Amino acid sequence: MSGTAFTPRLQQAVARARRIAAEYGVTDEEGHPVVGTEHLFLAILDDGYSVPTQALEEHYSVGALKESVLRVMRSPGYQGRMPPA
Repeated sequence: MSGTAFTPRLQQAVARARRIAAEYGVTDEEGHPVVGTEHLFLAILDDGYSVPTQALEEHYSVGALKESVLRVMRSPGYQGRMPPA
């Protein structure tokens, strides 16, 4: 992504997504967090000022959405990796 700049809020969301991935043990062989879309989605939902979160709040409970994602992440089949091709 050379030449792409990220806003401070996106940088904060990515940092939060890294922490979420680490909390759920989604790491590479060296122990570094591997961020998936679920981690970034949760991080975005944590930002009540983000446009996606505000738009979702018009139709859904953000808390319920977070719980749904976390329920899948806590399930025995959760791998935190790419889905099978």
